Amino acid sequence: MLFRLGMTLAPWLPRTLAYAAARAFASLLASARTRGYRVAAANQAIVHSRPAADPGVRAAARGALTHQALNYVDLLQLGRLPAATLLQRIEVAGYEHLRRAYAAGRGVLIVSGHIGNLDVVGQVLALRGHRALVPVEPIRPPRLFQYVSALRARYGLTLVPAEKALRPALRTLRQGGIVVLINDWDRQSNGVPVRFFSRETRLPAAPAILHLRTGAPIVPCFVHRRPGGRYAAWAEPPIHVAATGGTEQRILAIMQSVAASLEAAIRRDPTQWVLFHPVWPPPANAEPVPEPADRSSVGAF
Repeated sequence: MLFRLGMTLAPWLPRTLAYAAARAFASLLASARTRGYRVAAANQAIVHSRPAADPGVRAAARGALTHQALNYVDLLQLGRLPAATLLQRIEVAGYEHLRRAYAAGRGVLIVSGHIGNLDVVGQVLALRGHRALVPVEPIRPPRLFQYVSALRARYGLTLVPAEKALRPALRTLRQGGIVVLINDWDRQSNGVPVRFFSRETRLPAAPAILHLRTGAPIVPCFVHRRPGGRYAAWAEPPIHVAATGGTEQRILAIMQSVAASLEAAIRRDPTQWVLFHPVWPPPANAEPVPEPADRSSVGAF
């Protein structure tokens, strides 16, 4: 109900007022210790190597809720935002890495995470003339998914459901396009093992599999929010892993490099990691945070 209300009002409110409401809403969620807050605290505890009850960890979890609330404001206002205004709010560094990878003609695999606001900043790809495919997680109810998808595709990005993305992704890469993979959560529970913040977990192997099948370079790209509703985006050099060993060994090596890039981006400012699903298996003596009935709903936030 509150999200629908925000969805109705946010596009028409002055940005400063919408941001104030978003911060108040995030504070309310943190005070109520919602599931999203508790999951964020569990993830932040591993990032900080401290207990979830540590004041610094709690502050980071509250910060993540606040950043995500601001992200929703920016996404909901995207439909009324001129392209020139959007570009003025985004500073891009390292674009030469993406440009050189793109010029090779094998397509490009961008890997990123739930860091900053890729929904908004990802529009830069389309505005710079790139054909980009983005596999997305489903959202319930379907009407909300359609509304959010239309905003995400505002400037020409192509969205596909994540579970049906393999063939469109291969086709896009073979045609020289870009595929953007948000790869910091093993949503389908079929990932490969990696060390992530000195703990073992699993991440989806899609970047490695698509790279080995197409030769498309893997370029890590990330986004951080800056004061005043601005963003800093950066692209890193493509991931290079020695072509030795069998396919399984190469997949593991590539994904470990992906995990290292994600970890470095999160460490820059852990409060901008806006992921509200468990990333690591809980300790044997810990009570796991229950999943919501509909894992794809915005209620997880």
